Amino acid sequence: MKWLLRVLPRLRKKQSTRKQNDARIVDNPSRSVDVIEVPRAPGGSKEKRELTPDEKLEKCDMHASEVAKLDWNCILIYTDAGDKDGKRGMAGWFGTGHRLNFGEPLKATHPKMKHSEYLEMIAVQEALNRLSQWSDYCCQPVMIFTDNEQVVRLLDPSKEPTCQNEYAVRKAKEIRALILETFHDRVQVRHVKGHIGIPGNEKALVREVRQM
Repeated sequence: MKWLLRVLPRLRKKQSTRKQNDARIVDNPSRSVDVIEVPRAPGGSKEKRELTPDEKLEKCDMHASEVAKLDWNCILIYTDAGDKDGKRGMAGWFGTGHRLNFGEPLKATHPKMKHSEYLEMIAVQEALNRLSQWSDYCCQPVMIFTDNEQVVRLLDPSKEPTCQNEYAVRKAKEIRALILETFHDRVQVRHVKGHIGIPGNEKALVREVRQM
């Protein structure tokens, strides 16, 4: 929670600075906006327009409010995975300096294993495996945040996993079984807007890209 209180004032200060330049940005359409180039595998979501600073701040505030409502002992995990120039990486972030943080290269040889939802679920599965083996884990509730909406749908326990990628469906069933048997259904997976300044998501991205 402390990192949310630290980052929001900085985001607001950044927003104020950008507002002073809004008129010049409109007058000069050729001026570039802040865009983070994120490695994405084939089959990922279509490219969307860049969010404005106000929209980014609003989504950061909404995420902070969502986290604030969680149980005090809830374990937060941010996962990410991607593909760039044939190199793939995955990462998980549990908190600053946490011993379970990880970033590793991925080797997926089959074309269908290169789709974004499959890679993202490998990261989710790795995070859960590490958590299950952690000596300090004592059945606390777990919240995993991913910026891939398809992964959230595939891991929704109230629906049958459906996807054109058969490998992704199999992986989803594996993770669901892990959540039920090892974590006694105390794990939730939710979507977070990717790469707009939310610390956990950005930390996972940095660890992921280092593996490529």
